[in-house]
Amino acid sequence: MLVASLAFTFPLRANATKPRASTDQLRKEVAAHFKAEDLSFMDNNVEIVKVSFLINAKNELVVSNVEGEDPDVCDYVKSVLNFKKVEYSPGKQLTKYAVEIRLVK
Repeated sequence: MLVASLAFTFPLRANATKPRASTDQLRKEVAAHFKAEDLSFMDNNVEIVKVSFLINAKNELVVSNVEGEDPDVCDYVKSVLNFKKVEYSPGKQLTKYAVEIRLVK
Protein backbone atom coordinates (compact mmCIF):
# COMPACT_ATOMS: atom_id res chain seq x y z
CA MET A 1 0.00 0.00 0.00
CA LEU A 2 2.84 2.39 0.84
CA VAL A 3 4.55 1.69 -2.49
CA ALA A 4 1.41 2.57 -4.46
CA SER A 5 0.94 5.88 -2.68
CA LEU A 6 4.57 6.89 -3.24
CA ALA A 7 4.29 6.04 -6.92
CA PHE A 8 1.36 8.43 -7.31
CA THR A 9 2.90 11.17 -5.17
CA PHE A 10 6.31 11.29 -6.83
CA PRO A 11 5.18 12.46 -10.29
CA LEU A 12 3.16 15.27 -8.72
CA ARG A 13 6.17 16.36 -6.72
CA ALA A 14 8.50 16.29 -9.72
CA ASN A 15 6.19 18.61 -11.66
CA ALA A 16 5.76 20.99 -8.75
CA THR A 17 9.45 21.89 -8.65
CA LYS A 18 9.69 22.60 -12.38
CA PRO A 19 8.80 26.26 -13.08
CA ARG A 20 6.27 26.79 -15.87
CA ALA A 21 4.36 29.76 -17.13
CA SER A 22 0.79 29.82 -15.88
CA THR A 23 -2.09 28.94 -18.15
CA ASP A 24 -3.55 32.33 -17.24
CA GLN A 25 -0.67 33.85 -19.21
CA LEU A 26 -1.60 31.61 -22.14
CA ARG A 27 -5.25 32.71 -21.99
CA LYS A 28 -4.16 36.36 -22.02
CA GLU A 29 -1.86 35.76 -25.00
CA VAL A 30 -4.65 34.05 -26.94
CA ALA A 31 -7.14 36.82 -26.12
CA ALA A 32 -4.60 39.50 -27.10
CA HIS A 33 -4.84 38.38 -30.74
CA PHE A 34 -8.29 39.97 -30.82
CA LYS A 35 -7.39 43.42 -29.41
CA ALA A 36 -6.99 45.08 -32.82
CA GLU A 37 -9.55 42.97 -34.68
CA ASP A 38 -12.74 44.44 -36.16
CA LEU A 39 -15.66 42.62 -34.56
CA SER A 40 -18.41 44.72 -36.14
CA PHE A 41 -19.70 41.67 -38.07
CA MET A 42 -20.96 40.05 -34.84
CA ASP A 43 -24.74 39.94 -34.38
CA ASN A 44 -24.52 40.20 -30.58
CA ASN A 45 -22.50 42.72 -28.61
CA VAL A 46 -20.81 39.95 -26.62
CA GLU A 47 -19.88 36.42 -27.69
CA ILE A 48 -18.19 33.82 -25.52
CA VAL A 49 -16.35 31.03 -27.31
CA LYS A 50 -14.41 28.07 -26.00
CA VAL A 51 -11.28 27.37 -28.02
CA SER A 52 -9.49 24.01 -27.87
CA PHE A 53 -5.97 23.84 -29.24
CA LEU A 54 -2.48 22.37 -29.06
CA ILE A 55 0.86 24.15 -29.14
CA ASN A 56 3.26 22.68 -31.69
CA ALA A 57 7.08 22.57 -31.69
CA LYS A 58 7.24 26.05 -33.25
CA ASN A 59 5.14 27.50 -30.38
CA GLU A 60 2.18 27.97 -32.73
CA LEU A 61 -1.44 27.44 -31.77
CA VAL A 62 -3.09 24.60 -33.65
CA VAL A 63 -6.84 25.06 -33.17
CA SER A 64 -8.79 21.83 -33.03
CA ASN A 65 -12.23 23.10 -32.01
CA VAL A 66 -14.14 26.31 -31.35
CA GLU A 67 -17.50 26.18 -29.56
CA GLY A 68 -19.95 29.06 -29.39
CA GLU A 69 -23.46 30.17 -30.28
CA ASP A 70 -22.64 31.85 -33.60
CA PRO A 71 -20.93 29.63 -36.22
CA ASP A 72 -19.56 32.69 -38.07
CA VAL A 73 -17.83 33.90 -34.90
CA CYS A 74 -16.41 30.41 -34.32
CA ASP A 75 -15.01 30.29 -37.86
CA TYR A 76 -13.56 33.78 -37.43
CA VAL A 77 -11.86 32.87 -34.13
CA LYS A 78 -10.33 29.78 -35.70
CA SER A 79 -9.01 31.75 -38.68
CA VAL A 80 -7.46 34.41 -36.42
CA LEU A 81 -5.78 31.99 -34.01
CA ASN A 82 -4.71 29.04 -36.14
CA PHE A 83 -0.89 28.90 -36.40
CA LYS A 84 -0.31 32.12 -34.45
CA LYS A 85 2.87 32.15 -32.37
CA VAL A 86 2.74 32.44 -28.59
CA GLU A 87 5.43 33.09 -25.98
CA TYR A 88 3.98 30.50 -23.60
CA SER A 89 6.24 27.47 -23.30
CA PRO A 90 4.30 24.34 -22.45
CA GLY A 91 5.73 21.72 -20.14
CA LYS A 92 4.93 19.11 -22.78
CA GLN A 93 4.44 19.50 -26.51
CA LEU A 94 1.05 18.75 -28.02
CA THR A 95 -0.82 19.06 -24.73
CA LYS A 96 -4.48 19.97 -25.20
CA TYR A 97 -5.58 23.35 -23.88
CA ALA A 98 -9.00 24.96 -23.75
CA VAL A 99 -9.69 28.62 -22.99
CA GLU A 100 -12.80 30.75 -23.00
CA ILE A 101 -12.59 34.04 -24.84
CA ARG A 102 -15.09 36.84 -24.42
CA LEU A 103 -15.39 38.92 -27.59
CA VAL A 104 -16.95 42.36 -27.18
CA LYS A 105 -18.09 44.36 -30.20
